[in-house]
Amino acid sequence: MTYVTDFSDTNDEIDLKSLFGVLRRQFRIIAYATIAVVALAMVYLFSVTPKYTATALIAIEPNRNIMTDAAAELSNATAMSATVDGEIEILKSNDLVKSLVAAQGLVVDEEFGVQLGRMAEFRAMLGFEVEQKQDPERAVLGVVNRVKNAISVSRRGRTYLVQLSFTSESPEKAMVLVNALAQHYIESQVQKKIDSTLIARDIISARASQAKEELEFAENGVEGFLADFTAQYIDQTNRPELLSLEAEISQRNLSISQLEASLTASASGLQSRDWASLDSQILSDASRNLISQRDKLNAQLDQPDDADLDLETLKAELAKLDEQIAASTVDDLSATRRNISAFRTERDEFEQNLRGEVLNSDLPPGALTDLYQLQQEGVIARSQYQNLLQRLRQLDSMAELQVSDASLVSSALEPTSASFPNRRLTLALGMVLGLMLGTGLGLLNEFVIGGVVSEDQLADLLKVPSAVGIPALSEEKDPKSIASAVINAPMSGFAESFRQLKHALESQMARKKPIDDGQGRVILVTSAVPFEGKTTSSTSLARTLALAGNRVVIVDMDLRKPSISERIGVEPNDSLLRYLSKELDFEALGKAYGEEKETGLSYLVGGGRAKMPTDALIGSPRAKKVFEVLREGFDYVIIDSAPVLPVVDALYLAPFVDAVVMAVRFASTAQRDAVRAYQRISAELPDDVSFVPMLTLEEGQRRRAYYYGGYYHGYGQSEET
Repeated sequence: MTYVTDFSDTNDEIDLKSLFGVLRRQFRIIAYATIAVVALAMVYLFSVTPKYTATALIAIEPNRNIMTDAAAELSNATAMSATVDGEIEILKSNDLVKSLVAAQGLVVDEEFGVQLGRMAEFRAMLGFEVEQKQDPERAVLGVVNRVKNAISVSRRGRTYLVQLSFTSESPEKAMVLVNALAQHYIESQVQKKIDSTLIARDIISARASQAKEELEFAENGVEGFLADFTAQYIDQTNRPELLSLEAEISQRNLSISQLEASLTASASGLQSRDWASLDSQILSDASRNLISQRDKLNAQLDQPDDADLDLETLKAELAKLDEQIAASTVDDLSATRRNISAFRTERDEFEQNLRGEVLNSDLPPGALTDLYQLQQEGVIARSQYQNLLQRLRQLDSMAELQVSDASLVSSALEPTSASFPNRRLTLALGMVLGLMLGTGLGLLNEFVIGGVVSEDQLADLLKVPSAVGIPALSEEKDPKSIASAVINAPMSGFAESFRQLKHALESQMARKKPIDDGQGRVILVTSAVPFEGKTTSSTSLARTLALAGNRVVIVDMDLRKPSISERIGVEPNDSLLRYLSKELDFEALGKAYGEEKETGLSYLVGGGRAKMPTDALIGSPRAKKVFEVLREGFDYVIIDSAPVLPVVDALYLAPFVDAVVMAVRFASTAQRDAVRAYQRISAELPDDVSFVPMLTLEEGQRRRAYYYGGYYHGYGQSEET
């Protein structure tokens, strides 16, 4: 027969093989966690409301603003890229979203509109009448935030294309709103350009008015300077030609003044049809004749007693004359205006001649400098005024010819599939999260909550010098065959591990409790809970000691569930139980001993069920006498005891022993159970008693419910019950 051993790695590092072993042992936890998380993900997918995303594509072209000089400034790629990024932020702005909310009436929309508070929703669910009391500004702000959260704006790489998306529970609504948002953005961009142009126009218009005043002031300054300087120069020189020109200028000014006065009076008389107030100096002969004829007709109308007069005819002729006088007067006024203009032209010519004569004369240097400065200021003021007027006309044209820098290159279509939730991604994430959660729980169960996985971990957990690992026999499942491995496969790792256990016990007992009186050593083999490989280990340890030439006896003191007879292949015997129950004397107990031919191992197996609590039997003087006799007749007495936590039997055996071996199943026994069992039994042990924990990998099943109730219930009753 070939035995394959599986030693656990005692190094601190966990290799790949050990990791796969952990995952295999914790497969159920990982599988259950994965299934639970995937199930929750599926419940979420079926319960959540699907949402649809419609996408439009907008092209941003900063250089489309060809009506202004700013187009040339954006020829730099970096500046244009920054402009595109800025437009993306504008698409996310609250003002644009507010305009969309107002235009589409989203305040009363079921999905994005004003919503009840949590308390109000709870009251509505209970059937109470809910009165909506909410600050309008806060309500609108909530709508804007919900709409804003549904909008997504992103740039396609480093291009000038911007992807605008809108997510809604309705595919049609998503399409309508994203297209409306794109259109609002384009319209708002145009309107902002128009507004900025009009603002610039108003600023330049105000500046043009100021420039006009400055120009008038400059020109008046030149005229005033020349007038004052010319008058002063004529007074000083009294030159005849200058005096003659000055006289001509004065005469023209006088004529202009007279004609303007007559023109004003005659224009007023023409408006009121008061022909008498017309100035005869500016009237032509034709006008004066018409006025004379009208006076004669008026004189005839003043004679109402004359029977030969036709009043209607006279009134008609008088009205006709009024129209003729008015037309003739208009012509006369136009002629007067032409005369005034001619007089002004002549006056200006005389003034130019006069100033030319004065300026061509020998003038002091200071006067020429002042005149040149005034003239240059006038030229500069005129140039600025002309530039502002030109710019003002351009802005007036631009306000009506603005175009947007953005264009909708691809309108959104109604989406046919939901964008949220992503079923495949959600299930995949659920699977991954389930595996991660299951793996984490498995590792937590393996290394913290669950069992022990190495001898070092067991020694550190119980705070003892060392622990011994007992590997599994992968080809054996029968407990009897496993217990026989130290005989049938003495060179196997399984047999070697019990030799290591033997050495550890001998070393500790030699240090702690040397015995020179020829007395044998009593070794108690127990476990924290059932199904830890305790009985198989006690049988294997006893056979290992016997094969080494020692006189060894194994005693089945697990009175609740004796199983040594099964391990060594003999019939059960209730003599020990009956002796402890005072049904047999000590001499009769001697007949219950047996001995193996292969190893020379003596055994005192158990059987049957006690009629009284087993702790009373184990703690009795009869039990003490058994141990005293066994010490005298054997080198080693191996006691197979009940587990520590379910029952108290092992605690009553502790004072009689020299060493304790506690079996702990690999990755199965809970760490807290191992610690509690060690604390409980060590409290009953004298200081000179050795303690060696044993990590077993024997296959088996755990029945946690059997720890405390089942173990006692199964074998704690009397035979009659």
